[in-house]
Amino acid sequence: MGQELLLIEADASSVEFIIQVLCRVNSDIHVEVAQDGGQALDYLFGTGKYIERDTQRLPDLILLNLNLPSMPGFGGMDILRVAKSYARTRTIPIVILTESRGDEQALESYHFSANSYVEKSDNLEEFQQALEMVGRYWLTINRRTTRSAVFASMDDDQLPRAV
Repeated sequence: MGQELLLIEADASSVEFIIQVLCRVNSDIHVEVAQDGGQALDYLFGTGKYIERDTQRLPDLILLNLNLPSMPGFGGMDILRVAKSYARTRTIPIVILTESRGDEQALESYHFSANSYVEKSDNLEEFQQALEMVGRYWLTINRRTTRSAVFASMDDDQLPRAV
């Protein structure tokens, strides 16, 4: 089975571009797209429209745009904070993709355990190269632990419950 990627991005043209670039790097990936924080958390924890999803199959990588449309309590930084606070999801690498410039948001992202912080370039060729490097590293070079090892290390009270 191929690798699973969760792309949390609201802009349709960015979604299409990111998927095209990453599929050239690794053609054996499945990309699930969440357009807001609620969809992303539903996907990760098997709630809402994802209630039937096998939650033992977690993404190998999450690409998260911090600048999502405003939804009370579910901004990009909130998704990062929640995902990194549960034992089940904390080992999933999360790469921040953002239009924001400056150190404050990057510092906050790393504070909440983001694995990488990538500023989207206005130059499409530069952004494509950055995505290719992200994809190559996180989807081909980086070694992830097996799902069974992650789940075996957790107590039942550490597992999130479907609501």
